[in-house]
Amino acid sequence: MKFLIILFIAKNCIILNIDGIRNDECFEAQNLYTKFIWDSLRPKGVIYTNFFVTGITYTTASHSAIISSSHEILLLNIYTSQIQRGFYPTIGEYLIKYKNLPQNKVYYISGKNTIWKYPTSLFPGFGDIYSPKIVLTNSGQNDIEVWDSLRTIMDRDHPVFVYAVFPEIDEMGHHGGWNGYINAIKKADSLCFEVYKKIKNDPFYKDSTIFIITTDHGRHSYSYQGHGDFCHGCRHIPFLAIGPGIKVDTVIELRRDYLDIAPTVSYLLNLPSPTFYGEIMSEMLINFKFKENMKIFYQDEMNLSNSIGKTIYPDIFINEDGIHVVFSDNTRGFYEVYYTKSPDFGNTWTNPIIIFSGNLDKEYLYPSISGYDSLIYVIAKGFKDTITQYGKTYVWELKGKKSKDGENWSNEINVFTSGEMGHRSAISIKENKINCISMDYYQQFHPRIVNSLSIDTGNTFLPPNLVGMDIYKYSYSPSVINKNGIAYCVWQEMIANNWEHGRWNIWFDKEPFGQNNYRKITNNLDDEYSYFPFLEKDEYGNLHLVYSHLNTSQGNSWQIFYRKSYDDGNTWTEGINLSYPFIGIYPSIKYIGNNTLICIWANYDFYQDKWCIGGVFSYDTGRTWSPFFQISSWQDFSLFPRFSYKDNYIYAVWEDGRDGNFEIYFKKFYFTNVYEVSYNFKNILKESLKNKDFKIYDVSGRKIYSYKIKTSGKYFLEIKGKRIPILILK
Repeated sequence: MKFLIILFIAKNCIILNIDGIRNDECFEAQNLYTKFIWDSLRPKGVIYTNFFVTGITYTTASHSAIISSSHEILLLNIYTSQIQRGFYPTIGEYLIKYKNLPQNKVYYISGKNTIWKYPTSLFPGFGDIYSPKIVLTNSGQNDIEVWDSLRTIMDRDHPVFVYAVFPEIDEMGHHGGWNGYINAIKKADSLCFEVYKKIKNDPFYKDSTIFIITTDHGRHSYSYQGHGDFCHGCRHIPFLAIGPGIKVDTVIELRRDYLDIAPTVSYLLNLPSPTFYGEIMSEMLINFKFKENMKIFYQDEMNLSNSIGKTIYPDIFINEDGIHVVFSDNTRGFYEVYYTKSPDFGNTWTNPIIIFSGNLDKEYLYPSISGYDSLIYVIAKGFKDTITQYGKTYVWELKGKKSKDGENWSNEINVFTSGEMGHRSAISIKENKINCISMDYYQQFHPRIVNSLSIDTGNTFLPPNLVGMDIYKYSYSPSVINKNGIAYCVWQEMIANNWEHGRWNIWFDKEPFGQNNYRKITNNLDDEYSYFPFLEKDEYGNLHLVYSHLNTSQGNSWQIFYRKSYDDGNTWTEGINLSYPFIGIYPSIKYIGNNTLICIWANYDFYQDKWCIGGVFSYDTGRTWSPFFQISSWQDFSLFPRFSYKDNYIYAVWEDGRDGNFEIYFKKFYFTNVYEVSYNFKNILKESLKNKDFKIYDVSGRKIYSYKIKTSGKYFLEIKGKRIPILILK
């Protein structure tokens, strides 16, 4: 949420994660096993009775989700040679960057030294340069080692933020038998109380420190010895918070999510954190109020959501009836999917309406929109409460809705049940055939890509069938197109075996899926990652792929790469870097006819520490590419762009952070000036002009700009947001 008045600002935060404790043996057992936490600490703060993990209930992914407030898809490090790193920034990185803290003021102390060991993100503008201190204990299974490290660090460095993992409960749950598991709980309980006493007795921490006790996952309802699915025992976890600005002796029954921890801590520490997708747990805070921030407007950049909530994941579709946009928003306290329409192609917009409605036990995220002729079809991933024999849990489902006019929508259509976790899905429509490509995590510890097929215009769907290989892997972020009635798909995948080593690569498959058509397109090493693929076709039958690629030896400098297939996906050209010298993520690509491709992405400039939406184009079906052109103004954050094209205009939507947190912004960008005019100029920039200063003067003769020409090529002059192609003569 945004528009905050902070009436009390804490200075420090210590989070203790007692890894792998089942709530049956914690708060639901009251003081039977956790006497210190229940009797001594609980009255000093707030506990939640309906606190859940809504993502993966395994260690690395869940810890990363807690500190980054995003659903991460990560393997345990013991299964991979590639270091498992979350994509989105963590609390620690935000603290070091925005409060200008030295590294030793933020610590991650992990007792699980071979499983979760590198809590530093891959996100542009963050990562290694803002990495906290990371301490991995020696044995990897001893809580005393973690406590010894924690108190030594508190005495020596007085960090303002510590996230410490007690590993022994999880270790004993897996291997120590019932008595070993219970004894480990009692041990962790006493150590939590020791940490609290340490806080109260240290003048640096006393009365200014948020103290949180929670866990990354529970254990199976049917067996304390394991975890990893979406049963009640794995999902339902304890949460206790104590400290300044937090209520005391309070029990809250409202459902909350482990993604809500990081935004709440950031609020109490007066820390900006726009990429956090959880919500502030305002009901546990004292005197929580709102204040509206000043809005910033730019010509031709329109706020479509105008929300007091957080608005994320836009998508766009154009037909003859106008522009159709969907997004997720949590204004009502839970994420729902909204729809808005512009019948006059970007000049005016209808008020957003809710098409996938949520409640306190049901949320909808990750909408995607497509259509054919007058048909509009939207799919969205959502999780809802499900009562089992062991108690309440949350199961993800893929739902659909259809409309002819954007005003009257069908009832929700069941596409399939995806199980433990949701992520963005892809949809392609050709006449009566609809392919929905999505991540399926119904099987424990095996998220895979599946195809849900409808042959009756989305009224019903066949059971999902596998895309790619059926082996031990993590797969997500699909993109799908339909070519001559056949669906083609790309996605990112990490396979944990002796030849793939858990590296993230881009994969391809086409119908019939799961046969012998799948191919690995990239071939990454341990320090390389390929994410967010997007697929397009042209009128000649060629396939065009763009994706984000990172070589960590160059920091978090993601680049947009392009590849092309002339033979139906069997072979692919070598990658071409489209984004250098900028940094780019979340690409998409469209073929607009006349041999022309447009690719846009979220563009980051390291030196400005700013984002914009922009891209490049090719007028020869991908053989050569233009210089970068800018669509939106520079902002603190501009992410997740999607676009359509019609009649010489690019219609772009994206998440924009200019209003204090994310809103959905739209721009109608006249493409013809770039497409036609700039390529009518011949490049006559002479070699003799290299390294010369190109200077611009106003009418009075005052120099207002200077630029050193380094390479031959086409140039643009930007004046008040307008891009003008220029011709340089000797």
